[in-house]
Amino acid sequence: MEKELTYDELVQLRQSGEIGWNDFVILGDDCDEYEAWLDDNGLAADDDNARLFLEEREASVLKVITR
Repeated sequence: MEKELTYDELVQLRQSGEIGWNDFVILGDDCDEYEAWLDDNGLAADDDNARLFLEEREASVLKVITR
C-alpha cells in the first residue's frame, strides 16, 4: 500500500479482513508510538501485540477522560 490511508480507510480494511491488527497500527498514525512500546516491552510486532497496544492505549485515554 503506497498511499497514506485515512483512519476510516484503515478501519474498513480491518473490518473486511484485508489487514490484521498489526498492519492497522503500523499503517496508522500510532506507528512510532507502537514501535517504541514494542521496544520498551521486548515484544515483536504481531497481531496479538498490536491488539494489546491498542487496548492499553484506549484504557489510558479513558483513564484521563474520566478524571
